[in-house]
Amino acid sequence: MKKILILIFLVWLLSSCWNTNLVNNINNNKNIIESKVINNLKTVWPSEFKKELAKNDWVLIDLRTFEEVSNWVIPWVKLNLDYYSTNFKEELNSLDKNKKYLIYCRSGHRSGNTFELMKKLWFKNVINLNWWINNWIKNWLNIEKL
Repeated sequence: MKKILILIFLVWLLSSCWNTNLVNNINNNKNIIESKVINNLKTVWPSEFKKELAKNDWVLIDLRTFEEVSNWVIPWVKLNLDYYSTNFKEELNSLDKNKKYLIYCRSGHRSGNTFELMKKLWFKNVINLNWWINNWIKNWLNIEKL
């Protein structure tokens, strides 16, 4: 009886070690995959954001409400997604995840949250403006008043 208990204990011990290694390998592979994706997802300061705008290989997304957008727009905006709309996540998820997106909002809160959501939705190329757009406009960009 004692030998059987020892044998059962050894089998249990070996199987738990094997499963731990398997889980660790899966987690390591997941981290490698995530780091490759995250490498193309970044939050940048206005000077780098402006350089990216000049490349013209992106879709610039304004995350402000339609009311905010009606006051002024950045001339290069290609898409307006109202962060507060009820179908925002579905609209975002329907975009081509292989395209390059530049995102911004009024204060940085909405674009920061959207940036995190786009990571989870496996977008490959997203650049988030790390500054409030109102201040940036005063110093860097022209806007069109509507």
